[in-house]
Amino acid sequence: MPRFYFHIEDGSGIVDDLGMELSGIAAAKCEALRYASRLICDEAERFWDAGELQMTIADEKGLTLFSLALSLTAVDAPAIQMSQRA
Repeated sequence: MPRFYFHIEDGSGIVDDLGMELSGIAAAKCEALRYASRLICDEAERFWDAGELQMTIADEKGLTLFSLALSLTAVDAPAIQMSQRA
């Protein structure tokens, strides 16, 4: 089974040295979305403040297979804006 590496490029440069064995690129794409979701939830302030998340997925040879780029925009709902004025 091939091994895929999920590198985060958000200024901190998190390099995935372990990787994950998955059945193929389709499974790696699905895992990239799961991993990105977990990162955004676990470190919400970091990613919402930065406004973006860039992940590069590579194979065992270090070749980039695909990238995932998320742009995060937080907009306060009108009810929240009104409560802050009170």
